[in-house]
Amino acid sequence: MNFFNDPKYKVFYIKPNSKEPFDKWNSEEKWKNYKGCVCNEQYNHALWLAGSGLVAIDYDPRNEDSETPKILLKLSSFLLSTYSHATQSGGRHYVFSLDKDFAYTFKGKICNGIDIKYNGYIVIPPSSIDGNKYEEVKESKNPILPLPKEVEDYCLYR
Repeated sequence: MNFFNDPKYKVFYIKPNSKEPFDKWNSEEKWKNYKGCVCNEQYNHALWLAGSGLVAIDYDPRNEDSETPKILLKLSSFLLSTYSHATQSGGRHYVFSLDKDFAYTFKGKICNGIDIKYNGYIVIPPSSIDGNKYEEVKESKNPILPLPKEVEDYCLYR
């Protein structure tokens, strides 16, 4: 997936070797005349999720418990079908598109080790932190699928 140079995906530079932005990434002024972001490997890059109409399921194996593999297994067919990339921690960001006419109220996490990212941003390839890269994986060639009801049930307050 190429998020760069596509105005529908709000990509911005963040500090090298960091997840920290340079500026107010979510101000209206920043995105007023946005026409895309050129990939510049001198910086790390982030994708503003809500501003791009996306949500990410953020799996981090460092925080998992005995429940995490069970949830991953239940959601695996959906997670493996949509765009994803490997994170610097050995985890994965699974990205889904959202229906622009639906009001979403996301929980902060599904369980230990699986967070829901929406109001913020995720770091995307080719970024790296301490030599650990955010990398394209086989599923990075998948399209971004709409958030399935089965995954939505784990993510939303009802």
